[in-house]
Amino acid sequence: MGLRISLPFDVAIFLAAIGITALELVEAAAVGLALYGESKRPSAFFYVALGVVAVFVPMFMLGVLITIQALVKDTKRLTFAASQ
Repeated sequence: MGLRISLPFDVAIFLAAIGITALELVEAAAVGLALYGESKRPSAFFYVALGVVAVFVPMFMLGVLITIQALVKDTKRLTFAASQ
């Protein structure tokens, strides 16, 4: 059989992350509505969308790097154990 690589998955951490993400999106929507209410310009929503992208893109990139690092570390550990 080949090497089996698995990352730990905790449901509580996953649900907390989903909750925080939903909170951030709702907060961004509230800011967009407040800006639109003051300026009456639809471009307020564009700037809010840019802010969301500025936060979520680095967050997802960091998540991918953490996952890749964990996979590489786990692969090295399994390879070392298989060679023993």
